[in-house]
Amino acid sequence: MRFEILIIFIINGFVGIGYSLIATLFPILGKQINLSESLLGWIISIYSLSNFLITPFIPNLISKIGKRKSFKYSLIISSLSLISYGFFKFIYSFYIFIFLSFLIRIIHGMASSIVGNLVLSLLISLSTPEELTTNVGYNDIVWSLGFSIGPIISSFLYHFFGFCIPFFFIGLIFYIPIYYIQYLNINNDNANNIDNKNIKFFSFFNLEMIINFIPAIIFQISNSYFFPSLIYHLNSKWNLNIEKSSLFFMLTIIGYFITLQFLNKILQNCGLELTILLGQILIFIGAPFVYPIKILPQTIISIIIGLFLLGASGSLICVPVIMQYGTIISKINNLLNDSTINDIASAIFNIAINSGDFIGPVFGGFVSTKYGFFYSNVYMSIIGLISSFLFFCYYSRNIMEVIKDIFNNGFNKIRYYENKNQLETLN
Repeated sequence: MRFEILIIFIINGFVGIGYSLIATLFPILGKQINLSESLLGWIISIYSLSNFLITPFIPNLISKIGKRKSFKYSLIISSLSLISYGFFKFIYSFYIFIFLSFLIRIIHGMASSIVGNLVLSLLISLSTPEELTTNVGYNDIVWSLGFSIGPIISSFLYHFFGFCIPFFFIGLIFYIPIYYIQYLNINNDNANNIDNKNIKFFSFFNLEMIINFIPAIIFQISNSYFFPSLIYHLNSKWNLNIEKSSLFFMLTIIGYFITLQFLNKILQNCGLELTILLGQILIFIGAPFVYPIKILPQTIISIIIGLFLLGASGSLICVPVIMQYGTIISKINNLLNDSTINDIASAIFNIAINSGDFIGPVFGGFVSTKYGFFYSNVYMSIIGLISSFLFFCYYSRNIMEVIKDIFNNGFNKIRYYENKNQLETLN
């Protein structure tokens, strides 16, 4: 693995750790000031909302101050935000706690959005066609691994040192990736200024883009709707402490990682559309296991299977939809250069992920508070089914042709080839 790619992965991993720290610690603090699961979901999700709102403006922002400075400053702000969370233990006023929680999460979300867009855009630009699928997939895994490690690190440090130390510790070591930014080969920061100034970002959201935008949102909702409730559920129903419960957050990334190992083979045999459809079907199947509903075995194993399937849907959805975005953008404006296409595709993908990140905990927290955690999982399954149906209806001809081809000729036949921003059918 090239050193530049490794640096990008490290930066993205730290961002994932920073995002997930409050998932296990804020519920503990929230109980002390009587925070509901619904309000806690909003605090977690406002990060993603601010992330979402700033994303369309990031290309212009980067063109003004440069990619290297954008990277550095946004990581510093992220570090200071994490350190700030550690002082929340000393806030005893309910309303001041709520105000500062939302304020810091908004600032943190904006800074992380800039980092996330730069990470993905640079990764696509630095990857060869042969590396693209693997690198984009591993980039998601690294972020998810950081996200999964965050609760484990925080629960461990919390157990021995209390509430403040996890945030102080992670916030300070955030300066490690800031140092390594200087080793990234970021040349000609303003090369895309003309393109960025002449582009209307939302002009790329035609019907086909929306159809491919929805699966990415649904995937992220499915991997975040249980955040406000899973710890409580595992504790109340299964008597698992916070240390053991935090390990369950690793299951989605394990599912993602294992599925990614077979992604190239799946894409070669199934193509993009069928692969994305299969990912959505995994959400439909996996969500009922997370409770689990009555028709399923009432064991911890069912929960493990459910979280694994939700994570496995990620590699089948995220990597292919990024490729779809590049193809659609090229169709809409064939005058754009590769770098600009990568910037736009990255921004659109991050908007989808951030939308799901915002909706997921809010949706899960609201439904759990009003109806119970059982219905959060049932509704998530129904949403997965609806999105699968809509996607299939739009691409029914392509999907049925691939299924017919598989039925007639079997697997192990290379039908499609992925090449950065387009797919070429091989004869």
